[in-house]
Amino acid sequence: MSYRVEVDFSPAYELAIALKAYANKKSYKTLEAGVAWAEQVRAALPPGFDDQLAAFESAVGTAVSGSSLLLEQGPARQSVPESLAFLAALSPAELYSRMATHAGTEQLPGQDQLAALRDQYLTLLCAFNEHYFCRIDRAILAALASDADAKRRLISTTAPEDLIELVTNGLRVSAAPDLERVLLVPQYHSRPLNVIDSHRRHLVIAYPVDALPASPGEPSPALLRLTRALDDESRLKMLRLIAGGPCSFTDVVGATGLAKSTVHHHLVVLRAAGLLRVHDPAQPSSRYTLRPGSVESLGALLSAFLKGD
Repeated sequence: MSYRVEVDFSPAYELAIALKAYANKKSYKTLEAGVAWAEQVRAALPPGFDDQLAAFESAVGTAVSGSSLLLEQGPARQSVPESLAFLAALSPAELYSRMATHAGTEQLPGQDQLAALRDQYLTLLCAFNEHYFCRIDRAILAALASDADAKRRLISTTAPEDLIELVTNGLRVSAAPDLERVLLVPQYHSRPLNVIDSHRRHLVIAYPVDALPASPGEPSPALLRLTRALDDESRLKMLRLIAGGPCSFTDVVGATGLAKSTVHHHLVVLRAAGLLRVHDPAQPSSRYTLRPGSVESLGALLSAFLKGD
């Protein structure tokens, strides 16, 4: 039995993803927003914000997996203030019940602790919204909402696995007895990465969208990702290895002799360029294969750029 696919978007999702991108300092060099973006955001935030954020992350640990399920609770998510006000008004019992429906009680702390974590998180979200997020280009949010509408229309005509691979640029999620639902959420701040939250019966994937078009005469983000991915001897060797058959992360480390951190970086770049299929990315046993047509797409993108299309 296959799972069902849903597509959703609200500005509150993007607020949470932007905060997560800012909090994850290890990913700055991978994100297309880059270190410069993080420094600009940090300069706009009030004193002590980073300390509050670190304290929250320490308190959460593994008790609450992902903010997506929390933000999904609101019946009307037209604006960030509405979403945050709805979450703030939930009683500890109602919050626990709503979260347990998706995450399962084994992943949750007690009601009072969960409510306290919610309050800490909302404080961070409100400050992040006030000092940064409410000032971002509104065209970004409009483009994300439009992309969600377009992808939602594909649900009735596209197989679940194919739809997920299309929107995520390579993630392949197989049917599993305990997987009931995959929620796809377009996002901008963590480009070119997919952000994955795995829960008891649900998988949430925030997929990257190039919400702002390239300037006239500039290469598209997709072309830049492909050319950068191929401009490295180690990555070319990895592609050749993976083209020979499915490989795990351990297989690639063993075949290349490179450090795990280096292999991880190279695979992230190849994945972001859409060159790899990642089979069951939320599982420890995920494997890589060469994505059909991905290498050939370079010629089409380059030709279009050279012709000025």
